[in-house]
Amino acid sequence: MKEHLASQVLSLLSLILIPFIPNSTLQYITVVLASVSLVAYLVYHNTPTRQVNRLDGAAKEINTLFEAVTVECVADPRFMYEAGLKLTETNYAISTLRSRTLSMKPMSWKRYAYHLRAIASSIEECRRELEELRSSILLALECARQQRYQEDIHRRTATLDSAFPGATPFTNQAPDERPAVFERMSFRTG
Repeated sequence: MKEHLASQVLSLLSLILIPFIPNSTLQYITVVLASVSLVAYLVYHNTPTRQVNRLDGAAKEINTLFEAVTVECVADPRFMYEAGLKLTETNYAISTLRSRTLSMKPMSWKRYAYHLRAIASSIEECRRELEELRSSILLALECARQQRYQEDIHRRTATLDSAFPGATPFTNQAPDERPAVFERMSFRTG
């Protein structure tokens, strides 16, 4: 990662220093070298193999999120099965893309360029599916947490009502309608 950053900084630094180079020939050479360096950097870091590796990293993150969903979202088995199916399909697609990129390596440049467009569109489609799946998993996690918080609020409110009848002025309010709770409560230490 550090060598990538160093490459970018050197390209940027060479472009910044152009006005200070006294010889116009050296200025043109610097511009050409910086441009070639930038293009090489962009091409190198956006090869199908590297893009599939980034997809794989994102899929591992989503697999971790899905494990959290299996613990927290037990109340919605349909979502669990649908998200699990989508995750498995996406992992299969990434594996297929990895196989396709590995099979492209011994190709000639003409065939490589021909297959590159198809693989690039498949990678982009897979990236979009991963992002949608990630969003739906995060939303499901938050819904489950909100449900758990709401149940905890109701449980605590019922406990307060039974322990101190008439002492809680916000008993019948929805959780959204209680922003001033902390103003009404005083926590005493000691």
